[in-house]
Parts: sequence; C-alpha cells; structure tokens
Amino acid sequence: MKKFRMKVMKNHDTLNGKLNGTLKNDNLTGNELTLLSILLFNPSISLSDASDRMGIFRRTVSRIVASLQDKGIVERKGFKKQGSWKIVK
Repeated sequence: MKKFRMKVMKNHDTLNGKLNGTLKNDNLTGNELTLLSILLFNPSISLSDASDRMGIFRRTVSRIVASLQDKGIVERKGFKKQGSWKIVK
C-alpha cells in the first residue's frame, strides 16, 4: 500500500457550523469525524482515496463507513463507481 498523506484537519472546525449540533450527541470517534469532514468536502470520493488522505487502511475506512451508516449519519447514493456520499443527519 502506497502511503500518501494529506493534511486532514484534526480539530474538525469545519464540522462546527453545519454538523456539530446534530452530531455531538452521537459519541463519534476521531476517525469518524475526520471521515465526515472528508465526505463533506468531497462527497464523490472513493474509500481508497479517503484511506490515502487519512493515512489508514482501506478496510479500516470501510469499517468506519459501516459504523456511520449504522448510526444513520451517512448513506450512499447512486452506483459504486459514480455514486456519492450523503450526510443525512
């Protein structure tokens, strides 16, 4: 796996205005918040690209997405290749 690290905002300031009111009661982990901020700015990102940006394995990102879907926070719209992520909560 090629390591490609981009700076990801760890303080999640971007989530404060739009998402903070609805998410603060869900006890989200740091990785979940980081992934949400990535999905917020790029809803059509692939899980592989998200894993590269976060610096973690793709399988870990899959588990985080499954957790967010179970909590009803995100859902996938469209097809696998050309779909996008929607933050519903």
